[in-house]
Amino acid sequence: MAEHELKAWPEFFNAVMDGSKTFEIRNNDRGFQVGDRLLLREFEPCQRCMGTGRERVDSWDSDRCVCSKPHGTLTGRYVLVQVRYITDYGQPKDQVVMSIVKV
Repeated sequence: MAEHELKAWPEFFNAVMDGSKTFEIRNNDRGFQVGDRLLLREFEPCQRCMGTGRERVDSWDSDRCVCSKPHGTLTGRYVLVQVRYITDYGQPKDQVVMSIVKV
């Protein structure tokens, strides 16, 4: 069992907090397993690059985003959840859906 620290945008973070979101969809670059804990930290992404550090595609915005990593702000709010089930059925390559419950 491992613990993973992950960023979560406010919309998704709030849904986990109020219990309406009981899953996480993530790239499986960490080898997630049933029983792992996810420390979800609320993250307000840069409004220009949306947390990516790249330029926006909008035609009006051709300038490169100059924000620094992590390309947004951690709000200080967090929640600890545990992975109860994992599947990659119907997902793009290297992506998983994890059923989660608050700890």
